[in-house]
Parts: sequence; structure tokens; C-alpha cells
Amino acid sequence: MRRIPGWFLEGVLLLWALMSGLGVVAGGSQLWLATPVGPGRWGHGLQLGLALACLAVLARRPQWRVWLQIPVFAALCQALFDLVGYYRLLGDGRLSSRLPLPFSACVFTVLLVVGLQLRPGTVARRSAARWSRRLLAWPLRCLGALAALLALLMCFGNTDYRRPADCALVLGAGVRADGSASLALSDRVMQAVELYQQGLVGHLVMTGGIDPRGHSEPRVMRDLACAAGVPREAILLDEAGRNTRASALNCRILMQEQGLKSALLVSHDYHLARCRAAFRREGIRCYTVPCRETRRLQKAWYYLMRECAAYIYYALPFRVDD
Repeated sequence: MRRIPGWFLEGVLLLWALMSGLGVVAGGSQLWLATPVGPGRWGHGLQLGLALACLAVLARRPQWRVWLQIPVFAALCQALFDLVGYYRLLGDGRLSSRLPLPFSACVFTVLLVVGLQLRPGTVARRSAARWSRRLLAWPLRCLGALAALLALLMCFGNTDYRRPADCALVLGAGVRADGSASLALSDRVMQAVELYQQGLVGHLVMTGGIDPRGHSEPRVMRDLACAAGVPREAILLDEAGRNTRASALNCRILMQEQGLKSALLVSHDYHLARCRAAFRREGIRCYTVPCRETRRLQKAWYYLMRECAAYIYYALPFRVDD
């Protein structure tokens, strides 16, 4: 890997090595590696192998290559399997997407490049790099890592996995100063109402916090849903969901008390990858549904960039409050 394309790809590999390592330490697979062999000893072994393979390419260690081809080949096969399965489900109408490109396509492409770099006999040539090149390399590596995260968030977040479930979990958003729902909050609630009216869920769980002015996001969400025709007794509230991690913990307890086993997560597209990781970490069987937006959020790019940092933060093996 040389010059600009190589530095960009190195950033992708550095990010994947980091996320794989965090997945092993945390005892759970990160989203981009959630499908190869599942959780457990083999899943963690594959994660670790892929992390080492990424680092082997970066470190240019030929002696590591023979053994590290095994996890790369296994993940490459699974990425291809996921890719075929995705388009089969898309063709059958069992899922839909506003961006019909699965993240497994990105994974397959990058792993193919990694596999070629790990071929026996492939010798990377080192050359003395000038300081100017070194200074250029790291911004390009950071750009590659950012591109990989953006691809994950957008490819996953724009796919609608709706199916029958016990409830819809609706993540809160802002409430205006007068106590009315913001546009983002309204869009999320209306999407959950649609799922209820389609008969896919029997309950709506509104999770959010209470802002400094005393306005409760879940109560505002409940009022919106009731005005749209959802019975009040079909709506459950969690008013202690001050962040996504707290919402996941509270909803797990609430679902256990109500005997609910599965859920559809409803939020904006950029938020869903982290939501799924947080809720599945609590043992909740869930599928994601991006809300239909009345209009694109004014600070959409700001929220997306903030979500990139938040996704890595939530992958840490220890729990820290936001």
C-alpha cells in the first residue's frame, strides 16, 4: 500500500483493529463483525485474528501472514454470504433500505484487499519517508477511519428491519421550550405509531429523560401517540432514559416486568447502529427501524459526526455515564 490510497486504507484497518480488540475485551462482537460466527469463543477468536491481520498489514510482517489468512478468509466468506443474503431479503420484500448498499459490501472489499496484502511472497518495500509525507499520512488515515465509521452508520441506519415484535422502543429527542415535541421527536413517534397500526407491535415503550425545564420527553411522546389513535394502556414510559445506555438498561427491566421478549428500535438513521449495540448488550432481542423524516434535520452532519465518536465510546468494555 503506497501513498494516498494506502494511507486511506490504513486508517480503515486501524479502526477495525481497534473495534475488534474492544469487542474481544468487552466480551461482545462489534456490529461490523456481529455476523461471521456469532458470540462465544470462536467469535472472539475471529475478531482477534482479524485485528492481528489488520495490524500485520500495517506493520508489514511477512512471518505473520500464513496463519492470519485463515480468519481473513473466514470473514471474507461470511461477508459474501451476508451480501447475498441481504439482496435476497431485499428482493423478497422482507427488508427495505433508502441506501441499498449493505455494510458487508464494504467489509468484503476491504478484506479482499487485506487478503491480497497477506499473500505469501508479498513483500512490502520500506522507503525513507520525508516529514512532509508523514504529516500528510495521518490526516489521510484519520479520514479513512472516519469514512469506515460513516459507511457503517449510514448503511446500517438506512435499512428497515421491521417485522412482528412484542413492542416498539422509541428513543427520545428534544422537547421545545413550550413543552411541544420537536420535529425529530414527532417523526420518531409517528414511525412507532405506524408500526402499531400495521399490527407489528402490541405496545409502545417511550424512553427519554426530563429536561431542565421539567418537560418529560416520554409524556410528550405518549400524548402524540394517543392523539394519533394509540390506546393509552398500550404505551409504557421510561422517564429515566437520560442517554442511550440508560434507556437500554431501563427498557430491559421494563420489558422483563411486562413479559415482552422482542422489540423494534425506532430512531433516526444515524443513531440506530449505536442503539442496536447498546440494547443487544443488555440482552434485548431487537431490530431497527429508521423513522421517516418530515425534513432532514438542520444539524444532520453535526449529529452524524458526534455519533461517530459516540459509537466508539459505547464500544468501551466498561460502563461510564455520559
